[in-house]
Amino acid sequence: MEKDAGRITIRSPRDARSWKLAPLETSPCTLACPTRINARGYVSLISDGRFAEALALIRERNPFPGVCGRICPRPCEAACTRGDRDEPIAICALKRFVFDLEMKRGINPTAPARAHRAEKVAVVGAGPSGLAAARELALLGYPVTVFEAKDRPGGMLNLIPAFRLPPAVVARETRAILEAGIELVAGTEFGKDITWKRLKRRGYRALLLGTGAWRPVWKWGAPGIMGVAHAIDFLRYAALEVEDKRVVVAGDGMMALDCSRTAVRLGARSVTLVIGRSRELAPVRAEDLVQAEKEGVKTLFLARPARVATKGRKLAGISFVKLEEGRPDATGRRDTLEITGSEFTGTADIFVDAYGRAIDVKGFASALALSMTPAGALAIDPATSAVGAEGVFAAGDLVTGPRSVVEAIASGQKAAYRIHHYLSGETIESPLDLTIDGGIAHREYTLEAAAGVKDLRGPMPLETAAKRMKDFNETEKGYASQAARREAGRCLRCGPCGECEVCVDICEKKDFMMRLGEDGAIHVHAGREFWSSTPDRVILELGSERAEAVPIRTICKVDETLCVGCGRCADLCGYKAVQVEARPGGRFVARVDELACKGCGSCAAVCPTGAIDQRNFDHASVMKRLEGISSSRAKVLFVCHWARPERLDLPRDVLVIETMCAGRVPPRFIMEAALRGSRKVLVCGCADEDCHYGFGRSSASRVVEQCRSLLRLFGFRSEIVTEISTNPDEFALAVNKWAWKSK
Repeated sequence: MEKDAGRITIRSPRDARSWKLAPLETSPCTLACPTRINARGYVSLISDGRFAEALALIRERNPFPGVCGRICPRPCEAACTRGDRDEPIAICALKRFVFDLEMKRGINPTAPARAHRAEKVAVVGAGPSGLAAARELALLGYPVTVFEAKDRPGGMLNLIPAFRLPPAVVARETRAILEAGIELVAGTEFGKDITWKRLKRRGYRALLLGTGAWRPVWKWGAPGIMGVAHAIDFLRYAALEVEDKRVVVAGDGMMALDCSRTAVRLGARSVTLVIGRSRELAPVRAEDLVQAEKEGVKTLFLARPARVATKGRKLAGISFVKLEEGRPDATGRRDTLEITGSEFTGTADIFVDAYGRAIDVKGFASALALSMTPAGALAIDPATSAVGAEGVFAAGDLVTGPRSVVEAIASGQKAAYRIHHYLSGETIESPLDLTIDGGIAHREYTLEAAAGVKDLRGPMPLETAAKRMKDFNETEKGYASQAARREAGRCLRCGPCGECEVCVDICEKKDFMMRLGEDGAIHVHAGREFWSSTPDRVILELGSERAEAVPIRTICKVDETLCVGCGRCADLCGYKAVQVEARPGGRFVARVDELACKGCGSCAAVCPTGAIDQRNFDHASVMKRLEGISSSRAKVLFVCHWARPERLDLPRDVLVIETMCAGRVPPRFIMEAALRGSRKVLVCGCADEDCHYGFGRSSASRVVEQCRSLLRLFGFRSEIVTEISTNPDEFALAVNKWAWKSK
């Protein structure tokens, strides 16, 4: 079953519904994001209307939700499984939605961090990578100072036009980071106003360079020609008067598109964007390109400037050459080749070069013993992020070349973890090191709807092109609440939720147990469309093989004969799924609302009489299995559902019974196993500090001792019953040692 689980189909025999059964792995959206953000988790929270918690989950990995919700290249959406069926989930727009909601409500997002370590860290550059690193270091307890050459934080974010990224969003996000306890020293140029030597004298133990790629790289013509500007200067200063002028912008990325759309808004007579790729392979979002064209930007594909003609020191004309795309290489990339004899000329009053940005470390390269890569970036040790002098590290565009904001954030975060290791010697697990191999869950599957009616993503509301052309107001309006929840509801939830403590009420992990016969059982994560009308049985198909299974939802139930109506369960349940009701005769009993119950089991954990259990751990079914103890199944292992080892290589004479918790195994189960002739009985669970309910080890030990006393009273060997509680890494070893031991 496990080997080919990805091709299993589940069908309901009573209607036409069907689902695909696939092994649970780390969600592809999370793996695709450089920051390893739990996209599936926050999308699920938005679907359930828990907007503040969704934003908190986003900020655990990305301190720039408002920025990335607008300008991210969206690798998560490119990897979204839903895209194979109709259209990807609008993950980026949903991130923006919860940020905008917080901003509209005037909620302060600052989470102060307490500096409890002595080692001070200096960060140079208040752009995305520098601020992201500073935040991680502050959360780790370090006193952090950020030195910024310009008069405000944000770095390259401040160049992005307001119609795409409003300055208020940048200001809010940078302020929230700095108010966490990070000192900002603006107007200070590293290598000139401050040096690493001086910083060390002031007690700083580590230095992170994150100055970005701010140096214009001129490809067509030389600086100083009237009518010619580089994109960095054009966006930073709006240096050229473009009203009623013919503007030509050359470049292949978003900076070129930003310059073109800015020129339209500044009143240019005409704007032409020259792109050296075909429309299909242009490295900008297709929808952004379409919106620019609706605003009046003319596009010229597969061409690039060959030379800029001047008259004196003034632009006189531009010569272009046509290009063609070659065949893809082994990586799928295509080179562009000039077409011989294809040169043509064009007229322009203003030419904006938006091709290249580079790093500039001349002011401090020699002092820090820095070296460069052949690509013109700063060379670092890939394992440590260290560069040159002792205690110096680097991140962001400085080491990668110009990249996206989300990549700069991830680079800064990774460098922060490495600085922490350098200063403390501690190695903490970085979320950035997540791999798909480490994310596969044991015996767990996701239930995905089979292909059928398409459900397209909700369109992003836009201002009309006629209005957009006239000002710098934001062009995308963002989702409203209902639209956001509907869009989030399209998520297939195609990976396990690693944030159970954050969104346990909507997490359907282990929502169903598919039981196949006596011992066969798999845990299935299923959506509401399945469990709201659960079939009483389903058919599993694998090629020509068919098997019937009984789906059991993991909700809780109350045995009214044991319930005393104390109300502890109702007090604990945060979902109002458990209520205490009055019955005739002055008796009170608890009742579970199956639609509201999330199956977390917390109510069962506090029940003093054992009246509440999860349905998949039904006592009657366990007792029925124990009745089958024979010489061939003479050992019984009661193992905790939450801490069951991933791999158990057990002999055939071991009967494995999974329980809700080792501390919830009733004495009658253990006694039943012993009195029916079991040679060995083991109760295996977690230590109390690791227990899902908090009492696993102590309760299991108490029950085992009770059973041993009873066995001695009845004249049986009490040593056949044992209890072990270890950390998860040692479970398999301990259980195997018990199972294979002859006595």
